[in-house]
Amino acid sequence: MSVTPKVKAEERFAGLQKRDQAVKQDIDTAARLRAEKMAKLRQLRLAKEAEDAAEADKKSAEKQAAKKPRVRKAATAPSS
Repeated sequence: MSVTPKVKAEERFAGLQKRDQAVKQDIDTAARLRAEKMAKLRQLRLAKEAEDAAEADKKSAEKQAAKKPRVRKAATAPSS
């Protein structure tokens, strides 16, 4: 029994659909992995920025504590 052109076309179409689905799945997987990587890097960047800000605040506080307060001399009233 010979294969009709319709059957060949249907088989070819089914194969193309299967390949298309696999490619779409690969694209979705790559996009998901890229999004996960970006989220991880964003989280690391925000954590580092928070750490740097805390360190800067600490240094600023230490710098302020290390400064000696200026003593103002009281203005003397002119003596008559």
